[in-house]
Amino acid sequence: MNTCIKTGVKMENNASPNDLPRVFFYSLVFLTLAIFFKLFNQMDVDYDLWLHIFMGKQSLLKGDLQRLDIYSFTNYGAAVINHEWLSQIIWAKVFDFSGETGIIAFRWLLSLLIIFFATKLICFKINDKLSRIIVLISFAVVVSRGISFRMHMFSYLFLLMVLYLIYFCLPQRKYLTVILLSFLFALWANLHGAFVLGLFIYFIYFLEEKLKSGWQQLTWRDAIIVFPLLATLINPYGIKLWFYIIGELLNPISNKYITEWQRFDFSSREIPFFLVLLVTWMAFFTGGRKKHISETVMLVVASVMGLSSVRHTPLFVILALPAVALHLEGAMIKITKTDRESKTISSVGVISVSVLLFLFSLFFFYLGLKDGWNLQTRKDPLPVKTVSYLQNNNIAGNLWLPLHWGGYALYHLYPSIKVSIDGRWAMTYTHEVMQDNMDFSYNGTSGKWKQILNKYSADYVLAEPSNPALPEMIKDTDWELIAKDNDSLLFRKRKVHWK
Repeated sequence: MNTCIKTGVKMENNASPNDLPRVFFYSLVFLTLAIFFKLFNQMDVDYDLWLHIFMGKQSLLKGDLQRLDIYSFTNYGAAVINHEWLSQIIWAKVFDFSGETGIIAFRWLLSLLIIFFATKLICFKINDKLSRIIVLISFAVVVSRGISFRMHMFSYLFLLMVLYLIYFCLPQRKYLTVILLSFLFALWANLHGAFVLGLFIYFIYFLEEKLKSGWQQLTWRDAIIVFPLLATLINPYGIKLWFYIIGELLNPISNKYITEWQRFDFSSREIPFFLVLLVTWMAFFTGGRKKHISETVMLVVASVMGLSSVRHTPLFVILALPAVALHLEGAMIKITKTDRESKTISSVGVISVSVLLFLFSLFFFYLGLKDGWNLQTRKDPLPVKTVSYLQNNNIAGNLWLPLHWGGYALYHLYPSIKVSIDGRWAMTYTHEVMQDNMDFSYNGTSGKWKQILNKYSADYVLAEPSNPALPEMIKDTDWELIAKDNDSLLFRKRKVHWK
């Protein structure tokens, strides 16, 4: 918590650090570490992990990116834009080197770097020790919603690194910082598409700087500010990558069917975000701190993003972290109005509370350790037995399945099997293919399911037990049920022969 870098940047707040009893402060630090450990030690595997490892392995095997789709039968031969290609190669190499243990350790490495840069920023913006603890815990609770075995972990880290460079380096070494940011964005544009958020942050802060210093001070050397933007074009797709990202953000099918693209609701997982959002805006108006243009803009944008899509709730606390830290500290100091130096605190009371916090910390560490060190599929059941059936019987053909099972099936069944859809989603598939896949899973009654399968010449179908068209499929004479388990049912078109 006391790892702030001392720079030439003048601290904006005038509050002096509150002196907490040492044993009490360390018990709070220990509790914070325990909360981070419990919330970040998530072993549940996202569906797309298998897709990312598969795609990474395919890129390594071929020695090049697959520019045309060869993995699906619904959009075979279509152009592909893979904005996560480098991330997938990294995850695949880690998995090949050390298996499940390796990707768990690698995710923890990314998590620790995220925690490190978040702590640096919070320390820079906040003097008050108790406020640091509160903001760190708030950060942990909200951002943990997005801690998973997915490629967006790189974007969480890089967003914090952009903020770090802006606050710690840009005021003193502008040109060097811009060069460093350019290298960062060139790498980021090949890891994950959220680099556009980083560019937005960068230009917002630069705009504020120029508004303060005056545009008349611009020189030809300031043309270097566009280098980070130009650096994002250093990717296998050039400017087409930008068009893909814009198209994905405007994709109406994603917003309608993909859970993480849907609007914020008051589910239990989203309540922490809403509480931090609410308290931050209350502190913004009542905390008495100076409201900077860049931080205010980022707070507004982050709030809108979090409320518009549940996948963006972790991004709220990252993008708005400087504003969250500054205004929550202002509110905390205003509420307490306490001069701890003039207050006598019972040593017995301090020790009692510290021991209680220590016990809470042990409890959180226990809960985290209880999750073990093995990948789990408790929250996202996979069609393990039915996929094994296809694999063991050397079945080949076109397999229709739900979106979230496509990557798992490809990992285990390619090249014998081509899938109807997978987690590449807008990177590969047209809106028509997306809509047909969603209709099959959710709106396939009255024979619509059969029309869709005939349209694309599907040979096999993996269906979820919740599929509303299932009773019709079971009764249909053109299709037969050949395998099932608790999580999936496997159908075969009767004219299909074993291969």
